[in-house]
Amino acid sequence: MKIFALIKRRPRQGIWLYVCLALVYSFMALWYAEEAGFHSGIQVHQLWPLLVPLFIIATHIAYPTVLTWVLIFFPFAAYSSVGLYYLIRNAFGAQWEYDLSGFILGIIVIIFFACICYGLYRYRPFKSSTPRRGGSALPIAAPDSGTAPLT
Repeated sequence: MKIFALIKRRPRQGIWLYVCLALVYSFMALWYAEEAGFHSGIQVHQLWPLLVPLFIIATHIAYPTVLTWVLIFFPFAAYSSVGLYYLIRNAFGAQWEYDLSGFILGIIVIIFFACICYGLYRYRPFKSSTPRRGGSALPIAAPDSGTAPLT
């Protein structure tokens, strides 16, 4: 039953990553809601889908599973990748000529999300049991309990 492996509770690792991600995402969602309401007249109750990632992050903090990790990692990794491509492609365009602060803020946000995605990848809940860098792949033998004869 592979589906049960997706929802099986996993050990909590890297919870601080999820807390940082939730805080920064909530600030971005609030900022987007304010900008969208100001420019296009969107009401606050129309922006409830922005809370879905926060609900998934809170669910993963309370009950970590592979499914919640996938639902967090892949959208944010895609956002970081597309955002990085967009920033590099338009870095020298006239679009940023008068909005340097927006360009710098975009770089900071994309770098933050890329670092968080790297951390989420490192603390993935289905990671293999291979040793980390500097570790030995050979099992450590127990010390010999006998004494060697003196010659």
